Amino acid sequence: MNRTKSESKDDVENTLHDIIQNWTSQPWNGDYYLTIAEQLWNSLEAANLVEGPFGMSATLLESCIHDMQEGLNAGDLDEEQAVERLADLLDNSDFTTGARVIEVRVGANPDIKITNLGQLHEESQAMDFRIPRWWKRSVRSYWLLIGVVPFVAMLIVYIILVGSGIGVPSQILAYVIITPPLIASAYYIRTVRSRRIWRGIYIGVGSCFIGLWFIMLPLALLFGPLILVLPFWLRLPFLMIVSMVPGGFIGDWLGKRRDYRPYM
Repeated sequence: MNRTKSESKDDVENTLHDIIQNWTSQPWNGDYYLTIAEQLWNSLEAANLVEGPFGMSATLLESCIHDMQEGLNAGDLDEEQAVERLADLLDNSDFTTGARVIEVRVGANPDIKITNLGQLHEESQAMDFRIPRWWKRSVRSYWLLIGVVPFVAMLIVYIILVGSGIGVPSQILAYVIITPPLIASAYYIRTVRSRRIWRGIYIGVGSCFIGLWFIMLPLALLFGPLILVLPFWLRLPFLMIVSMVPGGFIGDWLGKRRDYRPYM
């Protein structure tokens, strides 16, 4: 399609993915981006296409831009960081699945028009919703890795702690069972674009992972006899405080270095 001189870069038919890719090479324009994201979501809702990958793409886009604009207004982010966070969407499979299919035309007002609604309806109707998305072949190995490895690791910790006579077995066993599914849920948590939520995640992971493996376990192995001198009701709270609190501070420090962006 030939472009006239009066047309802007966006005033052509293109995929949503290509448009976002184009935005990441330009200075940040939050109000403009947010207007387009809101119109896109409204158009998909009017076409009954929000329940699926197309609505997911629009939701993630709007959430990302909204959170970045809030961060800029609050002085927590600069424009370069906002553009980088927008670029992260291009590596998010939950965003790109729909964004690579949605074709739009963006006018100068700006106003947005989805030009292939018929195709989106056909693809939406053809999807087999009986197959859970979290068991797609592309993420099946992720679930097995993140589910099995932590379980085995936690089981080893359980055996070591019980063998050392430290901790209440039923509580530690519950921790072993609950932790792997929570870690596996990070595959979905990564789509959340709120800086505040991600800071909490970094602190939580630091408390549990760093605190357990690099502080609590060495303490239990090196000072087990001294810890056993403590009263039974004080033993486990003491271990948790001296390990999980420093672990949380370390997790927050690591998150701040990455501007609280996910690793995946």
